[in-house]
Amino acid sequence: GYAPRYRDLAARIRAAVSNADVDGKPGRRSSFEVTINNVLIYSKIKTDTFP
Repeated sequence: GYAPRYRDLAARIRAAVSNADVDGKPGRRSSFEVTINNVLIYSKIKTDTFP
């Protein structure tokens, strides 16, 4: 699964923005998307790679 990748990215976000509220939830199959303030800033489906 993508849980280890999520945990790594969440840790990097928290290191860069100490007051960031990072939350993860399962998405559709093969997806890994990052949103900030309800704005999609990254999509694995669109790029076919991880951030």
